[in-house]
Amino acid sequence: MSLNLRNGKSGILACLITTLLIANVFTIISFEPAHAAIADYNLDAAGDWGCSSNTDKTVDNIDGKNPERLLALGDYSYSSTGSCWFNKIGPIDSITKIAIGNHEDDSDEGFSGYMSHFGLSQTYYSFNYQNTHVLVMDSDKVSFSSGSAQYNFVINDLQTASQNPNINWIIVYIHKQMYTSPNTCSASSCSNTASDATSLRNTYHAKFEQYGVDLVLNGHVHNYQRTFPIKYDSGSPSSPTVTSSNTNSYTNPTGQIFVTVGTGGVNFHALSGKSSFVAKQQDDLFGQLDIKITNNGGKLEGRHYANSGSVLDSFSITKTAGSSGSYNYAPSFTASGSNYFDKTSATSLKLSQFSVASWFKTSSNFGSDAVIVNKGGFGSESAGQNMNYGIWMNSAEKIKGGFETSSGTDQFVTSPASYSDNKWHYAVVTYGGSTVILYIDGVQVASKSTSGASPDSSGAKPVRVGANSRVTPPTTNFFIGGIDEVRVWNDDLTAAQQASAFAGSSFNTAEQVLHLDFTNVQSGLTGGYTYGPSLTLSGESAEVQNGDNAEKSQGPPDVPGKGLGLNCEHFTQQGPLRCR
Repeated sequence: MSLNLRNGKSGILACLITTLLIANVFTIISFEPAHAAIADYNLDAAGDWGCSSNTDKTVDNIDGKNPERLLALGDYSYSSTGSCWFNKIGPIDSITKIAIGNHEDDSDEGFSGYMSHFGLSQTYYSFNYQNTHVLVMDSDKVSFSSGSAQYNFVINDLQTASQNPNINWIIVYIHKQMYTSPNTCSASSCSNTASDATSLRNTYHAKFEQYGVDLVLNGHVHNYQRTFPIKYDSGSPSSPTVTSSNTNSYTNPTGQIFVTVGTGGVNFHALSGKSSFVAKQQDDLFGQLDIKITNNGGKLEGRHYANSGSVLDSFSITKTAGSSGSYNYAPSFTASGSNYFDKTSATSLKLSQFSVASWFKTSSNFGSDAVIVNKGGFGSESAGQNMNYGIWMNSAEKIKGGFETSSGTDQFVTSPASYSDNKWHYAVVTYGGSTVILYIDGVQVASKSTSGASPDSSGAKPVRVGANSRVTPPTTNFFIGGIDEVRVWNDDLTAAQQASAFAGSSFNTAEQVLHLDFTNVQSGLTGGYTYGPSLTLSGESAEVQNGDNAEKSQGPPDVPGKGLGLNCEHFTQQGPLRCR
């Protein structure tokens, strides 16, 4: 059909029709279903208790805050059984989760009684409460060294938690400290250079950074200390890097906050100095740390309450939208299982070292490999026809990535988990000349040494989103779901750079050679669309054409214009609506 507009208001009416047609033909923006609101809740923590009147006051302090869980940081009765401490904590016994300390790790200190009382079969474990994941570690009873059963549990647990879209906070607690100010504790294990402290931070602090741990709690040293947000310093492990000098308030901080809460009631280890990485400390008053999650789960508020009720320290961590990798880039490219997008090959896209990244979302179960983004593609072993780089999903809905050599040798890595959960995830594959590394949602999940293999970068195949790049038009390996923010770099991103890209906080633009955000069809994408009819505007007339005469090949993204600023200038060249 056709519609002719021949009056002075034709431009306004044409744009109005354009807008109406867009609204009918396209889904302009798709929003994720809103998560249920998270009510405020709190978790309390203390260690080094004893069985005295001071202990009673700490119990009352905690009970008065009505926490959902008590994170007990080790060293309880200081006797041959735990009976006196069990009696003391009666009002809060049912919410208590214990870490084993050095005063209950032997049979003559009531170890089996503690395990039985709290229904534990292992001294390290984890649990979730609302949007918080809590990992309990053991610094005293069993080995925590690299490769140990506990180490493997910790790494697997943190990796899983870091990829759980329902988890916003990760808290770890353990009895012995990783960092401390100088103090008068007579035991060598209380110092900042103690063997256990050294081993713990050398083994785990960098892993805490990798998997996004927010807060690390401990006891053992009988006072209260809270660090600034700190990062592990491999060159000087006992002197971590302070990432923020603010003493109380942190927004999207880098690194972890470590808190010693050895103020349960047994006695004090006087502080004899203050380490440069410590923001607040005290050695005069018994008390506990109240950790409150507020602001619909987006803010963590810590308050160190003395048993008298006074607040001795307070701090907060706020996570803003996108800080933990929330997808917020709509509109995306909707891959239907038959459409795709191309970026024509160029010298800058033929890479011997690379990083390629994309957000993706699907609920489909694929019968074969389904391509998210690739250059080269599957199906040939001839030089120039192989995959230069790519990310795809296999028939088990696991993410794969990597490259092929010019002889067709596969250099691929595969995620251990599957991702057909209809939630947005961020995949990054990097190659710096020796190792292919796969990251999902900011976390390294797989790697493979290639012995220096080189990708087949000689081909002229396009960078293709949503289908196999080897043949045009493609006939295989179509993806079904959402794809967005495709980026390619001509070098391997560091772990920190890919984590920043996942968080959306910063991007390595210096080495970036391609960015497809699907905002509009001027993104360098080729191809037409399959959504006729279209509206063609020319001079005074506007003609609506049926789909029979529409250009048919690859398909458009969701509607152009992420800001919904619809006007004729947005629809040129390959756009589905053309204003001339």
